[in-house]
Amino acid sequence: MKLNDFAERYYFHDSYPQKIEFDSIKKTLTITIHFCNWMQDYYQSSMEELILVDLIFHDVKLFECNNPEKFDWKYTIFKTETIVNPLYDNGIEFVLFHDDSGEMSVIRIFAQDVEFVELGPNND
Repeated sequence: MKLNDFAERYYFHDSYPQKIEFDSIKKTLTITIHFCNWMQDYYQSSMEELILVDLIFHDVKLFECNNPEKFDWKYTIFKTETIVNPLYDNGIEFVLFHDDSGEMSVIRIFAQDVEFVELGPNND
């Protein structure tokens, strides 16, 4: 899925990253997210409210994130925006908010496309 389509389809506010893994050789980035399924337009009451998902970005041209290992359940996604860089084309930006300290952090990704993979219920 193209990044613009991805940003239009899914709403990430109040979801939070659990794990971030970047493979510079394969040029893939995987972000595991505790995802607020109940906030989606397609949500139905028979579906799980919270699920784990993997976002798998392919052909990553640029990945910017300060200390990806620091993200935990206290960093929630505040907003998601598409961005453009003349060098890297289309990208996506996740703005994160730390619930205790109020610290803001940003994850920027410029990639060819992204897969949204449901892993199952979030039982936390």
